[in-house]
Amino acid sequence: MSVLIYSSTAIYRSSLILLDEAEQCIRNGETPIFLTCDGSVTQYCFTNVSGNKSVCALCRWMRRKELESLSERPINLTINDVLSEKDIALINEMPFEYKNSTELKSIKYKGVDIGFASFSHYISCTRSLNPVFTKKLRKVIDGFLRTSVFLVDTVERIIEQKNITKILLFNGRTFDTRPVFRLGKMHAINTSVMEIVPFENAFYKVRFDNSLPHSVEMQGNRIRSLWERAITEDKAKAIEIANSFFQKRRIGSPSGDRVYTTDQESGCLPDSWDAKKINITFFISSSDEFASIDEAWDRYKFETSQLSCISKILSMIETIGPEYHLYVRLHPNLKGIKYSYHTDYYKLKENFSNVTVIAPESPVSTYSLIDSSGKVIVFGTTVGIESVYWGKPVILLGPAFYRNLDCCYVPNSDKELDDLLQSNLKPKDKTGALMYGYSIMNPPRIPFQNIDYDLFWPDRLLRMLVRNKNIRTKMLKKMYPAVTKVSKFLPGLFHLFAGKKLKKFNSDQSE
Repeated sequence: MSVLIYSSTAIYRSSLILLDEAEQCIRNGETPIFLTCDGSVTQYCFTNVSGNKSVCALCRWMRRKELESLSERPINLTINDVLSEKDIALINEMPFEYKNSTELKSIKYKGVDIGFASFSHYISCTRSLNPVFTKKLRKVIDGFLRTSVFLVDTVERIIEQKNITKILLFNGRTFDTRPVFRLGKMHAINTSVMEIVPFENAFYKVRFDNSLPHSVEMQGNRIRSLWERAITEDKAKAIEIANSFFQKRRIGSPSGDRVYTTDQESGCLPDSWDAKKINITFFISSSDEFASIDEAWDRYKFETSQLSCISKILSMIETIGPEYHLYVRLHPNLKGIKYSYHTDYYKLKENFSNVTVIAPESPVSTYSLIDSSGKVIVFGTTVGIESVYWGKPVILLGPAFYRNLDCCYVPNSDKELDDLLQSNLKPKDKTGALMYGYSIMNPPRIPFQNIDYDLFWPDRLLRMLVRNKNIRTKMLKKMYPAVTKVSKFLPGLFHLFAGKKLKKFNSDQSE
């Protein structure tokens, strides 16, 4: 049985997840076949957005050291090993036609959504949703697309030539991983997408079989399954764990995500708040966070953007009567963002009198808004499921992992939305919220069985100077706090460098 393992970069520690899986394959009697990059065909990857040769060389060196650590030397293929010179030449000459982000996202190659994945990575680096495709930026994006095409043809060839029974990769969202996931699905090969999750001061692996981690359907089923198992084993304990998620979030204690409410003042409401009105709050998601995932994700959007949803809602409640008022709470993560998908919200007041826009940095309390609002509307932010927990009727207008937990009102037409706005809605049962909270606080996780995720690289580097393993172990224990800081810092540094490069190539920073 042959397992195809695709690792797009060795610089990010995500490669160690796949290394741990590879060692397990060897111990299970399976044959791991690594597909990696040797930099000879393309230098554009998740880590190396500008194709820097030094970054490429570092990655190749780290990859060699990783593979040398396995108990058996695996088969290691590169694009150059699989495709002919003619294949490579044809791909290098392939043109890509797009004038804007919509056209870019529509680009597919052999059924693989390479445009979506390429734009997704651009957004993650820059937080820009509507770039001007300058000559320099186009060169980079074309590099992303070309890497995807190389991967499609290479993986397709490997599947044809080798007896591949399983595929392993990380994340699947980016241009240099999406092709591997899609081809596995197309060929009905069991494809596991790996992720990493922190839990109680340690890191664990997470496996998503035959699904991207961002699938609304999969996540809904997974959350339900976890909850059903938990309440069967110990219902009281499951409820206690689920409650802790919402209680910790409310007091600003870390619980599965960054804390965004640190600068907010408990009990603080907007100065214009009028308790005599019918007050509705729309909590904005950070639009770039889940932009350009795939077509399946976008199908859940009531409108293409949150801004267009809000404009429609304002027109509806303006017609209903002056007693309605909409508060638009901008996500704290939008602080400092100067792109139009943030700044255009402030223009709503120019056309509507029944709206108050609350800036990301405002001290107004998210939880005071939840408590004081008659209804809450969200596009997918976690505040939506929190509002359910705290007893508010919630209208969901976009994709969210809690969408299928029967805890929100989900309109499918303008009329249904209008009816929900006018109706005296009752809060939905909060069981779905408990399910969600439990899944965050007690996620499914797989321990690292064969390598030390935290100390693999420090140990590999230290052994160049210290041969004695016991001495190295003692040294590493003392160095552990510093090591973990460096481990977090380096990927962040590469990400920052990538963002600066791509922003520089986008001539219009105002969008």
